[in-house]
Amino acid sequence: MEYNGSLWIHWVATHKEQMEAILRSSEFCQSVVDRLYSPSTSLAICTNVVQLLVSLADVGDSVSEAFWQRCSEDIRSIDIQAYNSIEKTQMDIYHTPEGVLYNSNVIEA
Repeated sequence: MEYNGSLWIHWVATHKEQMEAILRSSEFCQSVVDRLYSPSTSLAICTNVVQLLVSLADVGDSVSEAFWQRCSEDIRSIDIQAYNSIEKTQMDIYHTPEGVLYNSNVIEA
């Protein structure tokens, strides 16, 4: 697919009736969402997919809905208490610049 997805947009627009059933199917929606969440999917591809969904308007609504449902589930699954239990030492280590040893006492002279 070319960088901005214009060929895909044109093709879908000219074959709307054939594509509508596919784009609205739960299998297609789940496949797109799974690929968006895949660690191997680049940010550029994710950006293009979201732009394509927006450009498809009502035909892309099913995938958009599945994507936002997954995002909402992920946000709700965040354990707030785990973030509240982070210790000061862990934060100090996090704020230590790259390449700098946090605790130099571990190095024997």
